[in-house]
Amino acid sequence: MKFLAPFSLLALVALSSALPQASDTNSTEIGDNVIVDIGPIPAAPSNLADGNAPSVSGDPNEPDSKKRGLAPLEKRSFKIQVWQDPRKGGRHQALVTDVQHCYNLGNSWPNAISSLSVPRGHGCIFYNRNNCPQHGTQLTVPGGNYIKNLKKYGFNDKINSYLCYNG
Repeated sequence: MKFLAPFSLLALVALSSALPQASDTNSTEIGDNVIVDIGPIPAAPSNLADGNAPSVSGDPNEPDSKKRGLAPLEKRSFKIQVWQDPRKGGRHQALVTDVQHCYNLGNSWPNAISSLSVPRGHGCIFYNRNNCPQHGTQLTVPGGNYIKNLKKYGFNDKINSYLCYNG
């Protein structure tokens, strides 16, 4: 029995070092993206219904009182397709996404997306800065849209973060 005691202790130490460690940051890495805690999630835009055209917005003077309340959302993962070049060209990745989470892009994607697709049933807001800022330029893409060239919206190679909703 004395022979097995050192091995048991060694196994316990190895197991405890493999467990996730507590973090003191406000972000969590999920795959290649980083979920960022931005506080209360802003209300979903009213134009996120499937089939609506994408739109660019960003009036920094809009008061918060114009935003509508959030309806309860069913949380489920889905994938946003992104490409480095226009018309689904170049490097491609399916970004695994959950609703009501702000994601900062990782894996060399910040300022590198030229075309993208948002699946039906969801809508996403893409931001030209990290942490999904509510003031500044935003590109709203309702579900079921494939944007073959983000240059059309002035967002080519400018996306740094995004936030999605059920559409």
